[in-house]
Amino acid sequence: MRGRLFWKICLAFWCTALLINQGSWLIFFLTWDPPPSLQWVMDEKVAPVQLASARNVIETGGMPAYQALRAAMPVEQQDAIEILPVAKGAQPPAPAPNKRVMMARTPEGQQLALVYVNKGESRREWSFLRSLRRSGDYMIAAAVGGLLFAAGLAWYLTRPIRTMQRGFGRLAAGQLDTRLLPDMGSRRDEIADLARDFDAMAARLEQLLAMRDQLLHDVSHELRSPLARLNLAIALMRQNPAKAATSVERIETEVRRLDELVGELLSLARLESGGQGQDSYFELGGLVENILANARYEAKASGVRVDARFTSDNEGDSITDDSLPRHDLIVQGEFELMRRALENVVRNAIKLSTTGQVVEVELRVERGQDMEALMAPSSGRAILFVRDEGPGIPDDKIASMFDPFVRLSPQASGGFGLGLAIARRAVMALGGRISARNRSYHGRPVNGLEVQIDLPLYRGGEKG
Repeated sequence: MRGRLFWKICLAFWCTALLINQGSWLIFFLTWDPPPSLQWVMDEKVAPVQLASARNVIETGGMPAYQALRAAMPVEQQDAIEILPVAKGAQPPAPAPNKRVMMARTPEGQQLALVYVNKGESRREWSFLRSLRRSGDYMIAAAVGGLLFAAGLAWYLTRPIRTMQRGFGRLAAGQLDTRLLPDMGSRRDEIADLARDFDAMAARLEQLLAMRDQLLHDVSHELRSPLARLNLAIALMRQNPAKAATSVERIETEVRRLDELVGELLSLARLESGGQGQDSYFELGGLVENILANARYEAKASGVRVDARFTSDNEGDSITDDSLPRHDLIVQGEFELMRRALENVVRNAIKLSTTGQVVEVELRVERGQDMEALMAPSSGRAILFVRDEGPGIPDDKIASMFDPFVRLSPQASGGFGLGLAIARRAVMALGGRISARNRSYHGRPVNGLEVQIDLPLYRGGEKG
């Protein structure tokens, strides 16, 4: 049955509103002390006065005087008093709750009974019974109005839910461009927030699937070239066995490249799936020293110099030397992840540099001294800057430089374009951030690219 939630909400609100309405109406009339009716006031207040006046007139002037008084009364009150003769020795009429009796004697000595019959109802009986008789129309109007209100409220609440149901159906059917927030209109409530989260989820799924398709395309493209060269080397070896050694050497080279590609893809997949532990720690200063030593050795072949600098905000020092000092900069995470990340960034800077240029690696330590920083689980952060003097990259390419299979320039040949992608995911796995920008000096652009890596420092690394 369609619309089950609509009817549940509608009937629940309708029954609740009806019960509250009728219950309030009943309690009101059960506890309400209504004002007396006009007839009741006449019976209770005027009747004793009329009886006393009639008795005085009869006792002084007899029945002719009473008839004159009766003629002077309003028409509706002329028959209010009934006069009954009472024989000698007879009992006068007995009083009753709705009847008042007063005795009078004429000047001739005749005894008369003056009887006034109450015509009004009691106050309580009048209000309650009449309210019950009149409440039928009110109950019908309240039921119809409550039903209309409950139906409108149920429709208002269930309409966006039906919209979201259709959106989930389209998303499950593969329509990843489905968005719900435009259908929410001017809503600014939690349902609109849910639609906004749905749109973010759909956009992320669309992006991830696009990245997967692009990754599969890039992997197939990267595998095609070495496989083609392998087939060519095998064909040449079959055609000319005398040159088998050269063909085998080519086969070994291509197999090695395939092994490197598969290794980098496995590293990337491992980082994407979150398959890294957080129970290990390493000292960042020693890691940076080791990478700098290897980088200087590799940079000599191309005539590039690698410099190092260390700065700290709480020690006030700035050191530029062949090695970075150790300051117990403990980072929580896997050593190998950070080594791969920093090594890929430094090697990329060397590849983008030419003879005579300088690659600068700066390690900056920032330790907060305020109360918030002292209560934090980390003890500040370490910031690594890797700067080169190469040509830089276009600004519109910076956002995609950390994507897989993106090569920054023809000078960066020899790789697969996975190094910076692995670096970004490795830094994120350590709880840090990585970014890049073209270098500038006092607001003016200069040659070179600057890559910044922010890492949180573990408090356990502080020594008293």
